[in-house]
Amino acid sequence: MAETEKRDNLEERNEEKAVETKDEQVENETPQNEESVEEATSEKEDKSKENENVQSNATTPEAKIEQAKKLVESADREVNECLITVKKDIEEFEEYEKNSLEPIISESRSLLNKIGIDDEEIGELPPVKADISNIESGNKMYVNRLSSGRGGAFFWGLLGGAATLAGWCAFASAKAGVAMDPSKMDMATINKLSSTLSETIGFGSNSQVGLGIAVGSALLIFIIIYSIKVSLQTAKNEEIAKETQEKAKEYSNKKKECKINLENIDKHIRDLKDVALRYEVLLDEKNAMLRRAIRIEGVDNIDNMHEVTKKEIEHMITLIKEIERLIEAPVTENGVLNQDSVALLNETKTLLQKHIDNIYN
Repeated sequence: MAETEKRDNLEERNEEKAVETKDEQVENETPQNEESVEEATSEKEDKSKENENVQSNATTPEAKIEQAKKLVESADREVNECLITVKKDIEEFEEYEKNSLEPIISESRSLLNKIGIDDEEIGELPPVKADISNIESGNKMYVNRLSSGRGGAFFWGLLGGAATLAGWCAFASAKAGVAMDPSKMDMATINKLSSTLSETIGFGSNSQVGLGIAVGSALLIFIIIYSIKVSLQTAKNEEIAKETQEKAKEYSNKKKECKINLENIDKHIRDLKDVALRYEVLLDEKNAMLRRAIRIEGVDNIDNMHEVTKKEIEHMITLIKEIERLIEAPVTENGVLNQDSVALLNETKTLLQKHIDNIYN
């Protein structure tokens, strides 16, 4: 029984020690956690301060100039990308017209000539007229870097300091009765002038004090002039930065209008090609019809041809004139999309749809 009681007492003591140990661990861990929280909070505060500093720096003249430069570069890049696309589509249309559409129309003219038709309104297919050189050679804005003004400020400060030294030398020379000749300015003369300057001001005959007064005042004048010039340049830079930002915004807006104009021209060229492709298909069918009629009917004059063939030939001539009239209209006028060409394209689309409807009806 005694041994059992001892064993129970030992277990109780061990449990109490374990509880005490856990409490100590909790107490030790709590300050560490609080410290980590405080560190995290301080890091967030530091980051927020850094962000505030970045935002405040964005208001400096240099930051404004950099923003204006990026705005101009972005506007130019977008317009240049549009220009590349438009030029590519114009070149592709020219290649298509030369290699596909022109041969079909040339064949149509040749077949019509075989049956005695020489319509003056059916001429050579004109090249597409889409001049965008005015857009490419438009005025470009260049954003210049700001001048700190330190170089000029240093020059004028140095000049002011030198003038101050020269003034002190002239003053001391007059008081000492020594001729001011820079070529004969040795240490003895400098010490005499410095002593005279010190004595005149009221510090006794001390060359070191006099020299210190002359050099110190010259340095002070240098600092004053330098600070004023830099301050004036900073104020000037602020005005330049504001003006540059306004000009950059205006330039960007003009470039946006230019981009919209280029996109409209590009869309018009694409629509023009789509319509031309449809006319090409219709004319190719008419050419095949006329070749068949010439071979089967065995005649060389339209007057002797079948009435159905005559109607097909009239339709063929109409198609040629419509596509030639459409392509002949200038796509651009003074660097912008020609609204007459737009109206003619819409009209031709309507006519084309009627031709297609007649085939199926």
